[in-house]
Amino acid sequence: MIFFQPSLIFETTNTLADILLIVIFFIIGAFFRSIINYREKKTIKQQIGDMDASFSDVQIIEKLALKEVSWWNSTGKSIFSIIMLLLITTALFFYTFNIDYVFLDFPQYGILLTLQGTLLLLVNVYYGFRD
Repeated sequence: MIFFQPSLIFETTNTLADILLIVIFFIIGAFFRSIINYREKKTIKQQIGDMDASFSDVQIIEKLALKEVSWWNSTGKSIFSIIMLLLITTALFFYTFNIDYVFLDFPQYGILLTLQGTLLLLVNVYYGFRD
């Protein structure tokens, strides 16, 4: 970078805080994913329990496959992906035109949360959340 743009200024940041934020946001997404997976498993177990006990494994699988797909699996995940795309695009737009707002600043701990940075940190929530 210095070779192509010698006037580039480097800023010092608290790398540990940045890494912790990335990990925390990923864990938040993974937590929501685990809740949804738990509910789906519970629903499937209940559906199997409600079926006739004389059905074979193949018949149970066929009946479960014919069940209507939930709104979340058919549409919700796509909407969530589109929202994440819009948030990332907005963050990149803010970076391009140098629009930013600081909403959390703890200089003694080296923590600075800005609108741009937070929008990009939401990518980690998405990665934690997706299947």
